[in-house]
Amino acid sequence: MTEDLSSTIHRLFIVLYALAIAMSIFVSVSSAIVTDYWREDIGGCILYANLQAPKRNSNGSEWTMHGSDISVCNYVTFVPVFLIFIALVCIVFHLRSLFCQRCWRAEEGKSDFWDIILRVIIALSGIMTFLALVLACIVTHGHDITCYGLRNYVNEQGMSPWMGISEAQIHDLFSRLDCGFFYSALDFGLQIGGNQDKGVIDSNAALEVALTTGWFQFFFWLGITLANTWLAHRLKVDLIKPLPDFSAMFAK
Repeated sequence: MTEDLSSTIHRLFIVLYALAIAMSIFVSVSSAIVTDYWREDIGGCILYANLQAPKRNSNGSEWTMHGSDISVCNYVTFVPVFLIFIALVCIVFHLRSLFCQRCWRAEEGKSDFWDIILRVIIALSGIMTFLALVLACIVTHGHDITCYGLRNYVNEQGMSPWMGISEAQIHDLFSRLDCGFFYSALDFGLQIGGNQDKGVIDSNAALEVALTTGWFQFFFWLGITLANTWLAHRLKVDLIKPLPDFSAMFAK
């Protein structure tokens, strides 16, 4: 690898990791806001939450909302922090290689240096890609399950004809509304239910941000993994053979 090519590659990877960090921050912050907002009121996570009808032998007549295990939201909130840490470690390595020319020349003379670095980075990138994929699937599926429960709740309510619109037409109208309407109604219901001091957030918008950036985050890590694999192929690095002794990296 020439010094000019190495410098260009380091800069490209720094940009990729920086973008991945930005995506992770969006996911983590959005998830944290929604989790903190709903944790106490539904006893868990808003993702995969469900509405339960009043029990027959119960004196209450209101439906109640129950959140899923809080670990679901914690995964979405804190896994991006781990992704940020790994990306920062990789950025530090690339910055060191980019600006420390003396280090670059010394390392270039070690036969196994790039083999070790690339195989470790590819392994880490693959793990990060898998974690990001699981996160994106959890947010997408959990968001849809909660929306589906809210939609079913509305459909099961008896509605009186209004202004010439039949009950069937009203149900059909509600079935055409997107998830944003139901989450907004949920936010408004919490606000008028005695929690005015908490303020109002747009739960659907926050979850949509986490959902969208979660998928972008996955594709960025997938791209990083493929880019590192391409680099390994260009440098003719054998990705199958076992890693050598890491002390070789620091041998004088």
